[in-house]
Amino acid sequence: MAVTSAKFGENDSGNNNANYSPSTNPQIGIRYGRNYNGINIKRAYNNTAYTTQKYGRKRSWTLNYTHLSSADKAKLEALFEYTVGQLKPFFFSEDGTNYSFEVRFLQSTLEFSEVAYNVFSTQLSFEEV
Repeated sequence: MAVTSAKFGENDSGNNNANYSPSTNPQIGIRYGRNYNGINIKRAYNNTAYTTQKYGRKRSWTLNYTHLSSADKAKLEALFEYTVGQLKPFFFSEDGTNYSFEVRFLQSTLEFSEVAYNVFSTQLSFEEV
């Protein structure tokens, strides 16, 4: 599904999304990924492979925000503070209504670049829990 209205909330009903969701959408060029890192492969002496799966596929997103106002920057900072970086999960909606993805930040820092006076840009990376 394409991201039409990215929103962030504390639970799957989207509570407090106004506190965490910028008023602008991310830029075109959102990166999507699928991660299968939960698969372990062990090899026996005869080179037979034995695999175990800790978890299935995890989806990931990388969103680029440019032209954020100071208020929108504060909302993303509040989201990052709420989650304590990578510690707590949050909920993500691609369309602004269905908060079906419980996600966690992949980054341990949140950095902003000031591209003009009181106008900021940043990048968010997160994956399904």
